[in-house]
Amino acid sequence: MTKQQIYQIIHNPKWIKLLTFAFTALLGFRLFYFVHTHTANVLYMDQWDIYRGLFQDFNLWEAFRLQHGSHRQGIGALLSYGLAHLTGLSSFWEAHTMVSISILNSALAVWLLRKLIGHWHVAFALIPFLFINISSYEVYLGAPNPAHGLLPQTLALLIAACHFLKNNYLKTALLSVLLFLIMHTGYGYFMVFFYALFAFAELLSNIKQKKHLFLSSTFFVIIAAILGCFFINYATPMSTEEKQSIGLHYLWKLPAFATGLFSRTLGASRVNFVMLPAALVLGSLIFFSVRDYFSLLLNKKLITKERKILLILAGFSLLFTFAASFGRAPGGIGASISSRYIPFITLGLLAFMAYWIQSKHKWSLKVLFAFSIFFSIQELRPRGRDAKSAQEFYQGKLDFKNCYLQSEDFDKCNNQVDFYIYPPKISGRIPPRLDFLKERDWSLFK
Repeated sequence: MTKQQIYQIIHNPKWIKLLTFAFTALLGFRLFYFVHTHTANVLYMDQWDIYRGLFQDFNLWEAFRLQHGSHRQGIGALLSYGLAHLTGLSSFWEAHTMVSISILNSALAVWLLRKLIGHWHVAFALIPFLFINISSYEVYLGAPNPAHGLLPQTLALLIAACHFLKNNYLKTALLSVLLFLIMHTGYGYFMVFFYALFAFAELLSNIKQKKHLFLSSTFFVIIAAILGCFFINYATPMSTEEKQSIGLHYLWKLPAFATGLFSRTLGASRVNFVMLPAALVLGSLIFFSVRDYFSLLLNKKLITKERKILLILAGFSLLFTFAASFGRAPGGIGASISSRYIPFITLGLLAFMAYWIQSKHKWSLKVLFAFSIFFSIQELRPRGRDAKSAQEFYQGKLDFKNCYLQSEDFDKCNNQVDFYIYPPKISGRIPPRLDFLKERDWSLFK
């Protein structure tokens, strides 16, 4: 068999579609099974605060605007509260719904790259590995919160997809709605921060070309209004001590921490040799993004619609990476291995893949092939360390549940092992919420 025949087989759209579907089905089943066998029906840590709108009978707008930490809950609250009423606040239904969102995001990403590239590429079969993986187990098994990462990921992909619309007025209207939703949903606000920079560059470009001035200027005002709306009644989430712990003396740690975030998304469960390929991926993504942003800002003709879309995805991912690195670096590089950040980094890896698929360099296919093989092996290998951590989450929650159902003594059950359902110093708010759940036979009382 000649190289040409092998090339034709590998790039046959039918085989690529079949392979992509097969990987999606297999990885989806694996993740569903893993999540189902490691889910205990009890709220954990942040969830007790995320659901406080449920305990305090918030209306839909209050739930949508609910602030948790530095972000708001947005459509995540509407989804979580709706599921709570339908399922009796079942952690199983919540976790499985989040796995379903990951599968949906994977399918949306495949469609998006197919539109971007213009044809089917064998690398598309790698996309399910990016979105449907056990590496991100904390997203489903720690303190599950759809608003934190998965729904912003969905909205970011939809925002990118909107740029294929030919009707500029319809595109602007849909983008305005999606940007409003993502601004209020988890750390999706980083998308709006970056999109404001993107829209500003587009506005300058349109001023130079003297076209779409009314639409682009109106859109920029809408983005400013969305940002302003977010900060109405906004509470600063950081204490004075936390602010003082973050300073310029931590700047030297930021590159290592950012690389750690990417290495986690590449399958590493600890700081190890994966930092090297992660640094290469992060560096190339920064290069592509800076190049394309300044091409847009300087009104160069080489910036295509496809590259604008990749810039939006990469910019969102990188801005989150830098912000998370700045905020978490004081905790040490080990904190970068937390798997709950993976949904944000995944969008950067998706853009990285597309950049190299589109690249005309002779060695671009070799880079992409090496990345694909490395990442696939990382994701398919036994996940012993992650499985152990997931089991610890499961067992700790289960021990609390069994203890509380027998004794109904929250303080005793919360302190019986080195696994807290809620921080003991501020746990006084939890017993009334447990009573709320017991009255309705919800959550651990089902």
